Amino acid sequence: MPAPRRLRTKEGLLNQIGPQLRRIMDSRSFTNDDVCIAVSTVTKGEWVMQPIDVTHLLSGRRIVSSVELIAMAKALEVRASVLLGEE
Repeated sequence: MPAPRRLRTKEGLLNQIGPQLRRIMDSRSFTNDDVCIAVSTVTKGEWVMQPIDVTHLLSGRRIVSSVELIAMAKALEVRASVLLGEE
């Protein structure tokens, strides 16, 4: 049985938060490391992101779970809907 194909955006991406994440990072002069530190702080070390994870999120090459989306929103002090591009 072939592996199931992952659901993607119409652009072929695995997530749709990349452009919003980039905009937020740019507006705050955040680096990938800054995002990792913020997420680790908010999750009290339960999710230790690596800078490459941020790169993959920005490029749409990494899936984002709902739990990760909420943690990232809290770390960046925005609503999850902002990361989803709905605001």
